[in-house]
Amino acid sequence: MKFTKILAACIGLISMTACSGSDEFNTESGVSVEMAQGAITVKENKGLFNVPVVLNGNTNGNVKVTIKVEGSGENPALPFEEKDGKWSGNFIVTSKTVNIPQGVSEVNIEINTHDDFDENPDRTFTVTIVSAEGASIGNLASTIVTIKDNDSLPYEKIQGAWKFKFFSVANDKDSFWDVTINGFEDNTPEYGNLLTLDGLSGFISPATGKPTSLDLDFHSLVSSGETFVEMVLPEPIAVYDSSSYLWAMVGELTEDGKVSLDRVQSVIRGDVSEDFKTISFDPEIGIAFVVASPDLRNIYGVRELAYDFSITR
Repeated sequence: MKFTKILAACIGLISMTACSGSDEFNTESGVSVEMAQGAITVKENKGLFNVPVVLNGNTNGNVKVTIKVEGSGENPALPFEEKDGKWSGNFIVTSKTVNIPQGVSEVNIEINTHDDFDENPDRTFTVTIVSAEGASIGNLASTIVTIKDNDSLPYEKIQGAWKFKFFSVANDKDSFWDVTINGFEDNTPEYGNLLTLDGLSGFISPATGKPTSLDLDFHSLVSSGETFVEMVLPEPIAVYDSSSYLWAMVGELTEDGKVSLDRVQSVIRGDVSEDFKTISFDPEIGIAFVVASPDLRNIYGVRELAYDFSITR
């Protein structure tokens, strides 16, 4: 798992929402726009996701689509906005208009969920095409989006955006990295057992274009009420270049100012607070981020040594 996840490559679709150079709208007949799906379900901690809009027919210019987003169903989702000096809500719409250039058949409406950490029934909202310039509106004008609550299950509740806070030996000061804890789909053996901590060191692999990814073994004990994660180090967390990986491993700063690295497997436990907003580790343990060969026999350099680290919302 630890090596294959680094070497795996994927090709994704790019959200195309920009106009072409021309401002002229389509004049060809028989062109329509509609939603690609009648319903979509996302988890509350999903963050950014796409609601696709498709174009049917051949165009000779641009098509501009305007949408309306509003809560629906028995437990309507609300837009995340400020009311009386307080921010609250469940989703953010990046833009309520999308432009479809000539020759493009599908674009995406970008929406961001907001995780509130409260247990509640699933919420729903509807994305509806209300107007289109250069096309008519097809039969499927709306997509119903269901936001599934994640706060009743510890494995779901821990997922989302965090900050990895630490004392940086390289910079001799307190620092942090924006990181994300991600889980696996509920039809996989990893679900409920394994998480990934993505974004450590702020490094983006030039080989894969992806951030670092460190495995976290997940444990939630009903008998004691404890929830904790474990790092099993050393672990390769990114492809560094054609001949080396970026590794996370236990390390310490010696009295003569050098970094001592531990190649022996160590399990580092992090305890999750009751409100799921802090993951605490032993402050005496240091994690070194090291460029090394795939077999860890050759160490090429230490990018950072992090002490007194924790993960916080």
